[in-house]
Amino acid sequence: MSRKLVKLLEREAFELLDQDRPGAARRLVNEAIASLPDGEVAQKNDLLGVSFNIEMTLGRSKRALAILEKRRALGFRSVSESFDADLLYALLLARTGQHFSARVELTELLTNPKSLRWSGLLDALDAYVDTDQHCRRLMKTVLVRACSKSCEKLGIPAKPKGWRIERANKQSKQPFRLGSARHQELVMRTMAANTTDARYALMEHIKQSVDGETVGYFRQLAKGLHAQISGRMSTSLAPKKPKI
Repeated sequence: MSRKLVKLLEREAFELLDQDRPGAARRLVNEAIASLPDGEVAQKNDLLGVSFNIEMTLGRSKRALAILEKRRALGFRSVSESFDADLLYALLLARTGQHFSARVELTELLTNPKSLRWSGLLDALDAYVDTDQHCRRLMKTVLVRACSKSCEKLGIPAKPKGWRIERANKQSKQPFRLGSARHQELVMRTMAANTTDARYALMEHIKQSVDGETVGYFRQLAKGLHAQISGRMSTSLAPKKPKI
């Protein structure tokens, strides 16, 4: 089927749309696609282009996106047509709420050296900037919420709500790292305490550490360490039963 015939079929399909007969328009195109012999890839892609235009006219972005995906899989006659389809695909992804997928598509498009000679480059750059800004807004909410939940779970005295996420993450990690260093010191001292006096002194030190620890997670670990040493001390000091 030549491109001229495809144009005639498209005109007939849109006449059906004007008559408020979208189902008939779709059937017309689908039957034409089904009648193509195997190997007519370019002609099939042209007819899918008509289907795409029908769905876009009807405002069916998700259907149009699925059809465009098929067209991209078949390939295009020129690099320029391929780039046009990639840009359109990314725009439809963004329109249907798939902003991160859209940014991936635009990244691949813009990092292709051949796109530097493409006439739609500026449109792709604008689309990338808009999509990237939207992704950043979405991720800021996600990252601040994750940081806040992590601080709450670990007992870190930080409130990242409303902060820049870089500052929130930095101020959350700093007390955690300090708490981790303090706990490692307690563990090392526990391993080195091999006398009763040393263990008593260590238990007192751990008790003070628990009172002064600002990170809830390491406060609980220190309490567990204190209980572990106390249990061992009780066992070692318990009177031994005489052998019968």
